Amino acid sequence: MSVESQKMDILLSMKKKGYNLKDTEDPAVKSMDLGNGYSLLASVKREWLISFNDGVQTTEYQIDSVKVPFTNSKDANKLYKEYGAALKAALDGIEEYHDEATEKPVEVPPEVPEALVSPEVEDVQKASEEADKLAKLEAIMDGEAEPETKPVTRVQKTVRHEKPAQRMPAVIPVSMRDIQIKELSIDDIKQYICPAATDQEAFMFLKLCQARQLNPFLNEAYLIKYGDKATMTVGKEAFMRRAEAHPQFDGYEAGIIIQNADKTLERREGTFILKNEVLVGGWAKIYRKDRRQPFVSEVALHEYNTGKSLWVSKPATMIRKVAIVQGKREAFPSEFSGMYDSAEMGIDNPETIIDARYQAVDIQEVTNSV
Repeated sequence: MSVESQKMDILLSMKKKGYNLKDTEDPAVKSMDLGNGYSLLASVKREWLISFNDGVQTTEYQIDSVKVPFTNSKDANKLYKEYGAALKAALDGIEEYHDEATEKPVEVPPEVPEALVSPEVEDVQKASEEADKLAKLEAIMDGEAEPETKPVTRVQKTVRHEKPAQRMPAVIPVSMRDIQIKELSIDDIKQYICPAATDQEAFMFLKLCQARQLNPFLNEAYLIKYGDKATMTVGKEAFMRRAEAHPQFDGYEAGIIIQNADKTLERREGTFILKNEVLVGGWAKIYRKDRRQPFVSEVALHEYNTGKSLWVSKPATMIRKVAIVQGKREAFPSEFSGMYDSAEMGIDNPETIIDARYQAVDIQEVTNSV
């Protein structure tokens, strides 16, 4: 059995133990979802990496990178350690390893008669041998070397392992607005947006805003925390403005779904409904210039109605908004992937209206003061 097959068998056994390992386009690589956009890439040929996808670009990090939050990396580290332990156990008894960095056979040191070896020297040799084995084991796991079970005088060909191709980030035009969003810090989020947020929650929210070019100070994105759970939502106006700016956007239709007395369903444009009528859902059609058919979204009221806040006073408006947001996310996945409205998340709508107050000023008095 080849080393790669041995590594793959261990990886598959980890999958049977309950790890949510998924197949990828590369048969030698498995993926494990770590949540919040993070995924573990477990390869039998190359070193293991953690990828982060914010909906715009994918970035790869080392497993022990400080840029990967602890809650996301702990499952990856657990699997990596178990995998390493299983591989070490499988390779026990193999005394020699071939170093692929050179195309020369590994030199075996001459044996020393036991009578000439003192206990102190023997302890040092054992410690050195153990360190060498651990180093070679790490090289095997990284794909830089393979164990050699045959005589080491045979020279094997060097196998070149190419590093994963770096995904280029999407080109985003730099503007004053972009610069303002990029200058936001975790402290800004915790001080002005959500004081109850943890550093990790503020970091994730900050990355969402920067990746999606959302300005939380313009009510385009919200970080809301009830108890121990923090939720990131996007304002409806951000969905509307972004769709309007897309060159392929060709308008939309939206409304509510009414159940008539004879149990038939009526799709009505807008949100007008009489008090004696039964509201059961919302619908939306999103049109693109490069598509023949519109993207149709229909949502059921009972799946989103929380019985609180605006869901009590304006249920037709709320369910129509959910249908619009879902429809735009399906029609423009590259623009709206990972972005959710507060109505979809089952929380109170955080959007507020700024109440501008004016005070009459005596122009003559101001002129005299100048």
